[in-house]
Formats: sequence, C-alpha cells, structure tokens
Amino acid sequence: MTEYVKYPSSGGASANTEVRTLVTSGTTITLDFDTANVYSGEPSSSATYTMPVLADTINHWFYVKNKGSANITLSAGAGEIYYNIADASFVIYPGEGYKIINDGSHWVVI
Repeated sequence: MTEYVKYPSSGGASANTEVRTLVTSGTTITLDFDTANVYSGEPSSSATYTMPVLADTINHWFYVKNKGSANITLSAGAGEIYYNIADASFVIYPGEGYKIINDGSHWVVI
C-alpha cells in the first residue's frame, strides 16, 4: 500500500519547506524529494531505501520512520551517509525514525 499526503508550505525563502509524506510497505524505494520528504515505512520484510545523489540535493532533508516489523537499510554511495562514521549504509530498526540532511558532503543522520 502506498499513500501520499501533501501539506502546504509554511512560507519562507526555502524551497524545501513543503512536507509531503509517503506511507509505504514497499521494500525497494529510491527516496525522491519530488515525491516526498517524509517516508513512513511499514515493511514486513527487510527493505532498502536508496538515497538520491548528493550533488543533486544539497540542503534537502528527509525523515524516515520505520513503523514496520523489519529493518530499513538506507543505502548511498561509499562514505556518503554519516552517523558517527561515514559509511555507505545505515540501518533503521523497527520503531526508530531519523531526519537525514544533505550538508553538501554527506547525508547526515540526526
């Protein structure tokens, strides 16, 4: 099941203020800011969410929440995801949620 919810922008100068939510049970997804910036995953088996190209999305952010019963692995290029160390992947366990921000060099997991 995939469900899209769109919330209007609160105004301001940033082009990245509109919140669009994708609720999905899919197991292979490429995160795409034009589709959504909030991903509510409900996987029942291991899922892989691929991050977009860093250079194309500087200053963009995503929020990924794992509401399922299986892990979600964020995947990107070598060393592009940063959470304590730079790596190519990061696991979001059931019940966890993280904001991921492109700082121009990494997808920083907060």
